[in-house]
Amino acid sequence: MSANSLASSSYTMRGPLRYVTRNSTGSSPGKTERAVTPWPLFLMLSGQFPPALSVSHAERSLGILNGWASTLELLNGTDAQLTASLYGAQLVNAAEIMRYTYSAWESADIEAFESMIRDIFYPPASQTTASSTQNHPCRNVSLAKWGTGGEKAIVGFGVFLNNARMYKEGLDLYQNFACADLNNTINEVGQNSESGRDQAHTQLSLGNMAETCQTAFNQGDDS
Repeated sequence: MSANSLASSSYTMRGPLRYVTRNSTGSSPGKTERAVTPWPLFLMLSGQFPPALSVSHAERSLGILNGWASTLELLNGTDAQLTASLYGAQLVNAAEIMRYTYSAWESADIEAFESMIRDIFYPPASQTTASSTQNHPCRNVSLAKWGTGGEKAIVGFGVFLNNARMYKEGLDLYQNFACADLNNTINEVGQNSESGRDQAHTQLSLGNMAETCQTAFNQGDDS
């Protein structure tokens, strides 16, 4: 992994952007393809930092985290929920590692990052009713990956923000939300609600559920 160009301490960030969307909206430019490129870098750099990587790698990771936190204003488009859920979960995983392994991350920068997660990522990830920004959030079992992605992200957001209410909200959705709780996502014979679509989406929803469980387990919650 260290040979990957994304893991270079000299990596040049493609961004940050004020607006990020997975589809064309006309009024708010930006594609998650541009934003996604550096986000796995957070995991690669921060995940290796203790103890394998240099301070320069850690500083590059912080530069990317801080850059997005100080610039991003809106996630929009018809699948803003996926944007917030899938990429927000990556962000907080990386940020959680950096927060507790690299003391040079300034308190003010951490607070700015927390604000971005709380104010920009959490609302679309947790949305269950339509709005002008997100016009068809997860509301039925045919969109299981949307619901399981939201649950995964919300649990992770709650952990990073030390917000017990948010954390419990994500777990409650995992257990009880019609769009993507256990009983609706996997039926009584073990078939996933996305199985009739394709294997990629089936595996995505299962992976989301596994990550939710792993995050809860890491918090000592095995219920």
